[in-house]
Amino acid sequence: MTMTVPKSLGSSASLKDQTKDQPVAFRQLLIYPVILSITNYTSVALLNIALDALLPLFLAMPLSAGGLGFAPHTIGYIIGSYGAFSGILQALLFPTFVRIAGVRRVFITGVAVFLPIFALFPIMSLNAREFGVNAFTWISIGSIIGLMTLMDMSYGKFILDLAHYDTPLTVGCLIKVVYSCTSHLQHRTNVLSARPMGFRRPLYQ
Repeated sequence: MTMTVPKSLGSSASLKDQTKDQPVAFRQLLIYPVILSITNYTSVALLNIALDALLPLFLAMPLSAGGLGFAPHTIGYIIGSYGAFSGILQALLFPTFVRIAGVRRVFITGVAVFLPIFALFPIMSLNAREFGVNAFTWISIGSIIGLMTLMDMSYGKFILDLAHYDTPLTVGCLIKVVYSCTSHLQHRTNVLSARPMGFRRPLYQ
């Protein structure tokens, strides 16, 4: 398998000697910056997949099982609001955030928000079991939506990394590699992320 690699990839000595339109072996494309970019994207995608699998389950499960017991249409409103808010905010503010903070800080922030997001699940569960679904619950859900929007901005780093590669063949190959890695692990991530919900089975009795 061969592809065209731009001269700008040149942290590898073998690639520095290649011309812009000269095909090279696929293994020569896998230099450190490319591997790092693929690893970053895959790591964020796996955490995102786990969150996407966990959130609807948490919202739907009854209070006695550690969830919030929301109706399906309420869950749809919450997830739909997240999608709309994320799309609008990224279209309007993502370039500004990158100019102010830089791509690296935007990416680190997007990864760091997973900590408070996952921490809010047990806090909301304990609060709902003691006091029911109240204002704190909705504030926490709104916070999760806002933090997930910041998390989505971390994907922009991969898109900006692709801008350094000036040949469509290289860009297409990297996208296929990333999606192949993510798809291969997606099923396992969905199963493992939902498995902790089964630990509370005695509460159904």
